Amino acid sequence: MSTRLSLRVLATLPLPSGKEVVASEKLLSVFSPDVLDAELESLLASAIASLRHDGVADLKECRLEVAIHLFSDEAGLRPALHLSQVVIDRLAAVGASLDFDPYC
Repeated sequence: MSTRLSLRVLATLPLPSGKEVVASEKLLSVFSPDVLDAELESLLASAIASLRHDGVADLKECRLEVAIHLFSDEAGLRPALHLSQVVIDRLAAVGASLDFDPYC
């Protein structure tokens, strides 16, 4: 039995580039709602730092998407999603959307 959790922050850069980039990414072999929340907080911080380093001044000009893909064949795994107010606030502050795809 196995579990894989893929967390990714995608950003569509402002024009003229309009290029889609992976601003931050993590792959994990464990899943729980608490792990997800903690990992998302650090993933967002890393993505923000990466985009600022690349010269993006206004993060809301990028279309940010946080993609969560959960793959598991473990019996009894519940693909629950719980986000703390801190993570929700951080998503809102940069105008990020959230995509959660559980494949269990």
